[in-house]
Amino acid sequence: MIFTEGKVIDKFVLKNGEEVVIRFVKRSDAKGLLKLINSLVAERAKILDNKKYTLGEEKKWVKEAIGNSNEKRLIYVCAESSGMIIGGLGIRIGRGATYRIGELGLSVSHDYRRFGIAKKMLGTVEKICKDIYVDMIYSSYFANNRASMIFHRKMGFKKVGKIPKALDYYGKWVDLMLVYKKLK
Repeated sequence: MIFTEGKVIDKFVLKNGEEVVIRFVKRSDAKGLLKLINSLVAERAKILDNKKYTLGEEKKWVKEAIGNSNEKRLIYVCAESSGMIIGGLGIRIGRGATYRIGELGLSVSHDYRRFGIAKKMLGTVEKICKDIYVDMIYSSYFANNRASMIFHRKMGFKKVGKIPKALDYYGKWVDLMLVYKKLK
């Protein structure tokens, strides 16, 4: 599998008739990804980022993401509808002894949640993981994030445990849940 910038790897239609494209990230996505992450920070979504980013920071991140994709150290896809990035999903692949394990990170815009977009992105990326011999993915989420708990369970993740009071959610300490999924 070649991770070509902007290459479309899946398409589907939402119940409301909107077409969604899942594709590899490209350099010109910085503004759209910045809008997505900053909107999640503004809504105080239960994500690990809690500060807004600048366009310069996002451009740097996208450039690094593409470089890591070329080295097969990261698989990063975005979901796009009507020219707007509505979701992003990345699997950061380990090095050394952990080269067959990937760490999952994902986000979907508030207005596009519960349409199956995260499920579609994950399914697409799991196929790529198998092609490059990644056997397992793991993830973490805020213990009080019921939607994440339900999503991970439905997607076949198994609970490993939790780290008590590991996350600072705007001044309140929250447990971090740890989950994994075997791909092969």
